[in-house]
Formats: sequence, structure tokens, C-alpha cells
Amino acid sequence: MITPKNFEEKLGFDAVRNQVRGLCLSTLGGDEIGRMKFETDTAKVTTGLQCLSEIRAALHSVQDSPLDDLADLRAALTGIGIAGRYLEESQLWALRQALQQGHALVEFLRQTESDKLIYPHLAECIPEECEFPSVVKAIDCVLGEHGHLRDDASPELLKTRQEISSLKRSTSILLSRILRSAQAGGIVEKDASAVLRDGRQVLPIAAEKKRLLRGLIHDESASGKTLFVEPQEVVELGNRQRRLELEESRIVIQILKEVTNQIRPHIAALLEMQRFLGRIDALRAKALYADAIGATIVYPSAEPEMDLIEARNPILEIALARHGRKMNPLNIRLDERNPMLLISGPNAGGKSVCLKTAGLLQYMLQCGLALPVKEGSRGGTFGSIFLDIGDEQSLQDDLSTYSSRLIGYKAMLRQGDARSLLLIDEFGSGTEPRVGAAIAQAVLGGFLKKKMWGILTTHYQNLKDFAAKTAGIQNAAMAYNRDELRPLYELLVGEPGSAYALEMARKIGLPQEVIAEAEKGVGEDYVMSDRYLQSIAKDKLFWAQKRGEVKARQQQLDHLLQEQQTSLENLSKERKAIINEAKTQAEEMLRQSRATIENAIRTIRQSQAEQAQTKAAREEVEKLQDKLKEEAEQDELIERQMRQIEERRKRREKRRKERPSESQADTKPKKQPLLTEGDFVQIDGRGAVLGIREIKGDKALVSGESVQMRVDLARLVPANAPKPQPRPQMSRDAVDALSLMHRKRVTFKSEIDVRGLNGEEALEEVSNFIDDAILLQASPLRILHGTGTGYLRRVIREYLGSVRQVSRFADEDVRFGGAGITVVTLSR
Repeated sequence: MITPKNFEEKLGFDAVRNQVRGLCLSTLGGDEIGRMKFETDTAKVTTGLQCLSEIRAALHSVQDSPLDDLADLRAALTGIGIAGRYLEESQLWALRQALQQGHALVEFLRQTESDKLIYPHLAECIPEECEFPSVVKAIDCVLGEHGHLRDDASPELLKTRQEISSLKRSTSILLSRILRSAQAGGIVEKDASAVLRDGRQVLPIAAEKKRLLRGLIHDESASGKTLFVEPQEVVELGNRQRRLELEESRIVIQILKEVTNQIRPHIAALLEMQRFLGRIDALRAKALYADAIGATIVYPSAEPEMDLIEARNPILEIALARHGRKMNPLNIRLDERNPMLLISGPNAGGKSVCLKTAGLLQYMLQCGLALPVKEGSRGGTFGSIFLDIGDEQSLQDDLSTYSSRLIGYKAMLRQGDARSLLLIDEFGSGTEPRVGAAIAQAVLGGFLKKKMWGILTTHYQNLKDFAAKTAGIQNAAMAYNRDELRPLYELLVGEPGSAYALEMARKIGLPQEVIAEAEKGVGEDYVMSDRYLQSIAKDKLFWAQKRGEVKARQQQLDHLLQEQQTSLENLSKERKAIINEAKTQAEEMLRQSRATIENAIRTIRQSQAEQAQTKAAREEVEKLQDKLKEEAEQDELIERQMRQIEERRKRREKRRKERPSESQADTKPKKQPLLTEGDFVQIDGRGAVLGIREIKGDKALVSGESVQMRVDLARLVPANAPKPQPRPQMSRDAVDALSLMHRKRVTFKSEIDVRGLNGEEALEEVSNFIDDAILLQASPLRILHGTGTGYLRRVIREYLGSVRQVSRFADEDVRFGGAGITVVTLSR
């Protein structure tokens, strides 16, 4: 059960649904998104998410999607179930295109790698009958490659069209002769040409000259200054052509009925194929939306649970991004030990945002959508969600706000169970505070007895006290900057939050005597308790900032260590290169020295040991020996420097390993470190990181997200809080851009009519039309400007000549409008 009726609107899911629907290629996918609903079957949710994961991977791995614009043929296929009805040419062509896309999609999803399907879950969605060769053959027998009925679709059609073509040629020849005669006589403008009106070829004549040409007037221009006259000589030819065209229409209908009769037995299978295409289109839209919001696929467990790490509300995040702001991620956890969370804190501090974010993401999960959370988040399956957010008063039912809330609490207590998720904002408010608080506490006790799950927000002190001493529910607060009275939008679990009411009163400047009277009214116990809560919150923020600074320093040290490691590796490579080069040089010098010594000995012998020559030879040998000694010393120096660098690296690594870390305690006997309240520790150096709340003697009260206990101080080892990972930046406006492109593609028409507009208006319309066509790569295009005086035709063509992407423009065929229409071809 999900309450109230406007549940999706209150939670924000209607906006999510609309954004996903806007990414669909067709109404087939859009209707699938419209049918998306809260699913309580874990297996179905998991299968849907597996399909989403596969199609997301497919979109990332291939550039061209197997899907393009999809035609919604459900109404047409359902309609031909009635005998006598038939599919039009355009519908047959759309069906042929849909079957072609369906075939390509099936082939894509049936790809294998190492004899295994690449997309096994998507392949299971393929209908049993997914190929329709007889339908394709029947359509191809009558339609050409551009989707028009072929002349040879039947012998009768071929004969009739040939007669029509022949008659049109005769009419065109006769009309051209009449036109030249009329131009010579000044009846028709020199640059005028024949045009079509109501299927008849006519000549444009100035209204004041209509009596100079005998014939039938079929139309007039928007200004009334030009008449379109069919000369008397071609009227009979036109009548004959009209009769043949009626005969052609009869034959075409007969052919379409015959083809439809061949398609009719396959209606059910074709409709199933349409549903398959719609489902793939919807999954594609979900994948694009997941990429747009930087989402992660979370597979739900069969039992209720919620552990959302760095959760973001996609609707709020997009809204904030439009104003250049960012949303602070939230960590929200519910488990079997503490299935309920009571959030308190000041107004406008983010309590409702936290509640709505948790509810929206859980609803998105069970609707088969990826979640904007960090990897490692977990989610479960709830059987029902109950929502109480905002004012539900009803004048029609004579219900006040509080009455409607009580009715909601009654429904929750009656219908809720251990698989229900409650989302209640401002729990118990709406009536006299003391009574409302008492009733709220009693109702909360009822929720806990039924082991319900939930997130509730409140200002009531008795509910905070109740949560502090009752199992199954834990307090939480939204962080708040006490000095600046500014919300920090961070959820702090473990302690209730202060409303900061007295501080706000001081901040806005209420008289001190009024504030003192208020403090006296609420009592000293409340004031001291509120100050204590504020102090706890301040300490938490302080230590959170310190942890952040430590983490930042650790990241910086890790970065420096990595740079040093890289530098050492580079030095090692350079060392090896230098040693190799030195060895090569030494070998060469050794070879040269041997040759020099041999030459010296030979010189001494040949000179019979003359003193001067002997001395010179010895000096040369001594120089060579000195050079070898110098090279050897240099090589030894390099070796010594490299050894020193390596020894320094090993000493740094040893010191780093000897430092105590978050995940490894020092096992050597050592002096117990001095611990104080607020420090973060691990028990025996293992397990979760906990915070010290209180120290009494040799015992310490420690607590974490889901635990609170007293432990011997000797067992506690200092530790740092878990390290948050930076979230990748989400691309902006992806949803809006894709939606805009889709709307343009759906609404774009390849023909524009500017008749009756002045030159400036016509040029503006044509310019926008050409820009959209270039963006969507639509070609050819038709511009209806009429003949009239020829002014519009001239200025439009001057503009077309200046557009680089326009490769060609010319008059339409005289049968379809002639000089009154310009056909434009865009370059690819």
C-alpha cells in the first residue's frame, strides 16, 4: 500500500517519471514508462535492473543505437482486426520499418562471445515470434524503396498510371502552348508557369485580366490579386484525368486491402513485437537518465534494508544546478537493529529533504531505476510505503490537518507490518503540543511493536528522549552552524538535534527580557538540555572538520609518495641505461687501450729502446690508465647515489608502515595513548570506527552508526573516520538537451507554407525551418510560397543560395505545384 493518492507528486517521483519519459524515442517507450510502478517482487525488480545494466553497457560500447524513431502502430494493427479495414501506404511503410528495426535489434541482443550471450537478460525479453518474412514479403511486393505504392503492384494499376502519365504529358504540352500564347499577348506574366490547384493544371492570371482567357477559375491568391484559371482547351483533358485518378484510387484501395488480409493473421504477434520495442525503448531511456544523474545500479535484497551512501535527490540536484549550487550528499542507514530513524533539528535545516530523498530513492529502486548513490550502497524490498508529508486537510470531508494525520496513523497501525516503510514529516504536529506529543509517542510505540521501518522528523523533546532509551529507533540530527545559524545539510546519527529557537530569537534581535522570559517559561532543564545538544553538535562538526583535514593531508601524502615512487622508477630506468652505456664505453676504451699499449711496445722495440721514445710511450699509457680510473670512479659514484636513494625510499616505507592506520592496529606492546571524549577509535584495532562519548575511570562509552557500548580504555586504539570518496561530477542539462532533440524530431514536418506572409515574415519562417532541418538532417524539403507576383519565390531563393548546407533547390514537378513550390535538397 502506498498513501496518499498524490504520493508520487509529494515524493517527487512524478518529475522523475516525466524526465525519463522525455528520453524515449516513441510513445511505445513513453507508455511503458507511464506504466512503471512500485514492485514488491524482488526477483522482478532484480531482473529489470539486470536488463537496465545490460542496455546501459550496450549504449556505452556501441556508437549507433539499434533503435531509431519508432512508429506506434498499435491502434492501426488493432483497427485492421475488423474485416474491411486496411492499412494505408504510410502505415504499411512504418510497419516495414518497425519490422526491420525489430530484426536488427533481435540480432544485436543475440550476439555471443565465447559461445555465451553478451546480453542474456535482454535476450530473454525477445518475443517467441520475432521474424515476419511473409509480412515483409507482402509489403515489399507492393511498396517501393521510398514507401510509395509501386506501379507494378498490379497490372490494372500499371495500365491506369501509364494512361494518367500520358494524359498529363498531353495536357502539359497543350498548356505550355497556351501559356506561351498568353505571355505573348500580355495576359500572363513573362516569368509565370503552370501550377496545380485541386489536381488541375492552371495558369496564374492577374485578376483584372481574367476575361482575356476563357476557362474555369479554380483558386485565387491570398491577396486576391492573382486568379488560377484552367484554360477551356484543357478542361476536358483534366476531366478525363480526374476520372482516371478516381479509378487509380479504387485500385490502390483494393491492393491495400489484399495486403492487409495477409497481415491480419499476425496481428497478435505484431502487437507483442510492438510491446517488446516499447520495453527496450523504455530501458534505453532509463539508462540515459542513469548516466545523466550519475546513478549506480543497486540490486535489492529480499528483506527490507536501507544503506544509502552519499545519496542525492535527483530532482533537487537538477533544480540547484540551474542556480549554480550543489546538493550535499546524505548517508542514510536503516537496519534490523535500528529500523527507525527520528530526525530532529531546526526548521529549514534539511530534515524534510533527507526524508524525501530516502523515500524517493527507495521508490525509484522498486520501480527499476538506478540510484544517484555511491558504489557500495545497499537497498532492500519493502512491501508497502506510507507517506505523511504536508497538509492533507479536506474541506469536502470536513477534516482538519490533524484529523487527517490521525486517520493516516490509524491506517499505518492497521495495515502496516514488518515490511512497511513509514515516511512521516513533523510527526505528531498539528494540535496542542503537549497532547500531540503524547499521542505521537504512543503511536510511535505502536509502530515499534509491529517492527515497522521508517524515517520520521520532529521537534518534540519527549520523542527524542523516547528514542534515546528505546531499542529499535535511533536519534539523528541535521548539522547546523550555530554561529552563523546556517544549515549544513549533513545527517548526524546518534544524538538528537536542537531546534535553535532561542538562538534564532537572539539573532533576529528580540529583546533580551523577552528571551529571558521564554527561557524561564520552558524551564532550566530544557535550556540546559538544548545547550547540551548544541554543544554535542558543535563538537561533532569540529571533529568532522578535523577528520576531513587529516584525510586531506593523508591524500596529499599518498600523492607525494606516488610521485616519489614514479620518480624512483624513472631513476632506476635511467640508472640502467647509464650503466649499460658506461659498460659499452669501458669495453671500447679497453679495446683502445690494448691497441695503444701494443703500439707502444712495438715502438719501443723498433726504436731499440731509445730513452725519449720510451718515455713518450709510457706517458701515453699512464694517461690512458688515469682516464680508465676516472671513468670507473664516476660509475661507482652513480652506483653509490642509486643505493642511497633506494635506502631512503625503504626507510620512508618502513616508517609509513610503522604508523598506526585505520585498518591495522600495532601488535607490539606500547604505552596506552591518551584518549579524550570526541576521539575516534577501534576496539583492539579492528572493526568499525567508533566515537568516544564519555570516559569514566578506565571505561569509555563509545558509539557508532548502529552500536553503543562501554569498553575498557586499554582496548581502544586511535583511528580515523572512514574516508569519503569524491563523487564524479554529473553532466548538466543532458536530460533537457535530449528531450529537446526528441521533441524537434517528433514535431518536425518537411514542408512549410509561407503563402500570404510578407517577405520579412516569410524569410524568418524559412530560416527557422532550414535550421531545424539541418539539425535533424531532414531532406528533401518543400517550401510553398505560391506564384503570385513571384516576389516571395525570388527572396526565398536568394536566401537559400546563401546557405552552405543547401546543395540544390528547384521548382517542384508541375504535377505537384510547379513554380509555386521550391524543393530544397540539403548536403549530407
